Amino acid sequence: MKAYIVSVALERAGRMPQGELGEKLKQQENLALYRYMNQDYALQEIGEVFTGKQIPFLPLKGSVLREEYPEPWLRTSGDIDILVHEQDVKRASQVLMETCGFSREGGDKKDISFMRDECVHVKLHRNLIRTDLIQALQTREIWAHVAKSESDYRYEMAGGTGQSQN
Repeated sequence: MKAYIVSVALERAGRMPQGELGEKLKQQENLALYRYMNQDYALQEIGEVFTGKQIPFLPLKGSVLREEYPEPWLRTSGDIDILVHEQDVKRASQVLMETCGFSREGGDKKDISFMRDECVHVKLHRNLIRTDLIQALQTREIWAHVAKSESDYRYEMAGGTGQSQN
């Protein structure tokens, strides 16, 4: 179990240890909150920039799931996962580097990794599976089940209809 979750649970139960152990637990909690705030800010920034450049994008994994947690910052993750259309990968990569200040760290058929600082690591996904045989179908299926937000180019998984809103 992650130390920051233990810290929150002990604090809410009124059982936070005193002294060095309590301080270390609280430090881990503060570090998780700091990471969350940096990642959340970066995702907002990327969303604004991608919208300005008209690049459709779909946030994935932790950045979406954290809203289901009692506190969003309790769902920490090591990176921000974003899916873009294959034809937008090069342009999105350039935007991340030139406008948002990220450095490219590597990549493969599935995704490209970018890093800005110790808290903000972005994986720009072309697809979610490395297997060539099913990646085209799988990626097409994902985009077929998303809904565009009203104000920008951010997409979210559509609920139940199976119809694309784009």
